[in-house]
Amino acid sequence: MDTDLRPELVPYAYVFATVDGVAVPPGLDPFAVVREDEGLTLVLRQRDADAAGLTYVYLAARITLRVHSDLADVGLTATVSTALAAAGISCNVIAGYAHDHLFVPWDRATDALEILRSTPPRTLATVVTAADGERIPAGGVEHLFKLTGAQTGGRLGVEEFVVPPLTLGARPHIHWAHDEYFYVLEGELTLATDGGEAVLGPGDLAHAPRGSVHGFRNASEAGPARALCLYTPPGYEDYFRDVHAAVEAGAELTAGLLTELRARYDTESL
Repeated sequence: MDTDLRPELVPYAYVFATVDGVAVPPGLDPFAVVREDEGLTLVLRQRDADAAGLTYVYLAARITLRVHSDLADVGLTATVSTALAAAGISCNVIAGYAHDHLFVPWDRATDALEILRSTPPRTLATVVTAADGERIPAGGVEHLFKLTGAQTGGRLGVEEFVVPPLTLGARPHIHWAHDEYFYVLEGELTLATDGGEAVLGPGDLAHAPRGSVHGFRNASEAGPARALCLYTPPGYEDYFRDVHAAVEAGAELTAGLLTELRARYDTESL
């Protein structure tokens, strides 16, 4: 979710009017329609309601939040409602796919806009179960992306990867735009750097900051190596998507192809 609500006040007065029947009266173009057993509730501009001779009891201003939030995410609605309620401002929310639309009392529109401009949205914690994530096999290594940049607001990415016995995971390379952290969960992972090699076991952690040489392999015959890789900022997951797509299209994973794909993501092959 965005960190800025970007509220915009729509320059029209709106009303909530009710009509009998199941169809919108001809000539009306309401912003929203709620169908109930008692009839229709129309949300429309005041001038259109007046022209149609409709009665209403609530005069509202419409504020559109330009931020995009998942329809299943209650964090945005809860934050907005709480902030406005604390100032004694009622709020009726109509959630669209791309934006939320708030209807507040006409005479409190300016107050509501100021509150929204100073209120960052609250986000929800994310739980990813053991089986969940985006699974991308690439070059003999199984990658399971538990969190991508799209899920963390561009803060970091988290993947779990498995390297089979006696298998190269990645030849030495340099990332120029992101840092990586490797945490071994199972087996042994041999990390190659410009300072030599280190064998990492369960519980061991390695940090490969941007600009550093690193590569890794499973040099053991005993079993697979399973590890977490945290990388920040995210985005490198797209490299593995590109590798997988190339293989699916019938390409051979040559050193030249990998170098070409890595270069898209500020990564240098050595």
